[in-house]
Amino acid sequence: MTTSLNISILVVGFISLLITFPGCMFILVVNMLDWMKNKKLDISDQLISGISLFIVFHRAFFVSVDYIGFTYGYHHLLRNNQSCNILYFSLIFCTLLFCTLLAIHFCLKIVNINHKCYIFIQRGFPKLFPWILFPSIAASILISSPAAQNSARQYENLTEALQNYSYSILDFSLYIAFSFLCFLLFFSSVFNIVLSLQRHIKQIHSNTVEFRTQIVEAHISAMKTVIALFAFNIFYFALLVFLTTAHLYPQWMSGLPFLYALCHVLGLHILIRGSRKLQKKLNTLWLC
Repeated sequence: MTTSLNISILVVGFISLLITFPGCMFILVVNMLDWMKNKKLDISDQLISGISLFIVFHRAFFVSVDYIGFTYGYHHLLRNNQSCNILYFSLIFCTLLFCTLLAIHFCLKIVNINHKCYIFIQRGFPKLFPWILFPSIAASILISSPAAQNSARQYENLTEALQNYSYSILDFSLYIAFSFLCFLLFFSSVFNIVLSLQRHIKQIHSNTVEFRTQIVEAHISAMKTVIALFAFNIFYFALLVFLTTAHLYPQWMSGLPFLYALCHVLGLHILIRGSRKLQKKLNTLWLC
């Protein structure tokens, strides 16, 4: 990697961290004040706070690795620090996991399906949420560990990795499988949300024009947020798949920091714009 490219990656990393850190702090402070005031916090706010934390941790991780790599040797750091790799893969998977849980939560709140199993999950999800969340985080670390170890081994010998392509994919199979499962759950949730909102908009005809307009605007806003979050998730999942195969094309690795920086900045923007509470607080701050 050339010196100019190293400098570019480091500069982009610092700029993206400077953008995402205030946004993350804004989300955390608003939700913390809300929790202190009401003694509880909505599941969506908890998940948004978690996603924002993962994003800013990921940014800080990238900047730290790039800075140390620029000073002491980037490839040497990645090859010999498995804990660094485990943290890297865990942050990526946890972000995808929390986005999936957020989509499922929205789906359970918006979509009504007359089925016993769905109704049971819909009613029990708030109580089961803590028991789902913490084991999922622990499981993500366990799932990420083999992928991180295999990634470290493959970077040590790129020639051997190229000769054993099918074996390399098999090494990441567990990580990719669970990531794909999260993506499928996210896609199905978003698909059902969009269909439900469209049906609801079509059914709003008997109300007054003013009230109907307000409801339609709210539904359209919700659809835009869900679709934007879906676009972010597609981008993020595509980067995850690219990450697991990028060691076969080392010349492409230099593009990952730029793509992740863009993804994180846009993702944080979507989270703030998609929350009515956060958007209202942000508008208040701008007016002040």
